Parts: sequence; C-alpha cells; structure tokens
Amino acid sequence: MNRPSLAGENQHRQLVGVGVDVVDVADFERISYESNPRFYSRCFTEAEITYCQSRAVPARHFAARFAAKEAAVKAAGAIATLLPWHFEVTRSGSGSPSLRLREGIDKERRSLLAGHRAYVSLSHVEALATAVVMLCEERV
Repeated sequence: MNRPSLAGENQHRQLVGVGVDVVDVADFERISYESNPRFYSRCFTEAEITYCQSRAVPARHFAARFAAKEAAVKAAGAIATLLPWHFEVTRSGSGSPSLRLREGIDKERRSLLAGHRAYVSLSHVEALATAVVMLCEERV
C-alpha cells in the first residue's frame, strides 16, 4: 500500500504519520511548575521551562508543548515506540515551533527516525491547547 505523498514541489517527502492532541490548560494550572518541578523536569527541557515561565500565562504554553509531544508520539507510532518526554519543542528565529529528539534517546530509536522530519503546529486559547504533527520521510 502506498502512503500519500505531499503535493507540489515537495515530492522528496513521504508522509509517514499524523498526530493530533488537545490538552486542557487547567491541568497545567492545577499542577504548576512551582508545585511539581519533578514532573516538569521530566517532561520539558530547561529551555522549554524557561520559555514557558517567561510568558504571561505559562500554563497555556506548557499545555501546547505537551500536546505537541503527544501528537509526535502518535505521528511516529508506525515506526518507533516513543514517549512524550523523548521530544523537545524548539523555536526558530522567526518563532515557528519545531520538534527534535532530546538527548539520551537510544541509538535504535534515533536510527529509526533518521531521515525523518516533523512538522508541527501549535495553538492555544484560554482553556485549550492543541498541536498537529506531520512526520515525513525526507527522500533524496
């Protein structure tokens, strides 16, 4: 069975999986960084924590990043077994979000994901945060 390809000029990419997740911002308001730093240190990198804590409503940003990690697990599910804390949400110079594997991920998982790129979109409102991740195989 052929997987769908991305249309247009990007014929060197093959769609591998799509993940979507929605997170209740209230969950991150109830369990704040100050009340449970161990949870946050396991799920988020220091850079993610610093970024979210610098925002006016940190819970929205933590929730959006957690949604991205859950969506990434779903998108990669066909090729590797991963957990949300295996990913880090980073930001480009323009502010666009992207995903990368965190340090400490074993070589086998890294090799399964070699040659793949995750495309991520984040959104949040007062009560909900959502993320969509498309995982594509980059073919030469």
